[in-house]
Amino acid sequence: MVADPDRRAAVLSENAYGARRRREIDEGDLVDMLKLAEAVTSMTIQAARSASIWCHSSSSINSA
Repeated sequence: MVADPDRRAAVLSENAYGARRRREIDEGDLVDMLKLAEAVTSMTIQAARSASIWCHSSSSINSA
């Protein structure tokens, strides 16, 4: 997920739509699964940004 959050979210979304087409889940479950995929993507991107900022900050501190 961290390496390519958008691609992974696309896979999760496609799996959700596939489950709906196969009638394994109802519309409410589909909406929940799509929201979850979007939330995981957002969290992953935020975590990556935070890690990048933290690494950059600690590099600056260590070189001072």
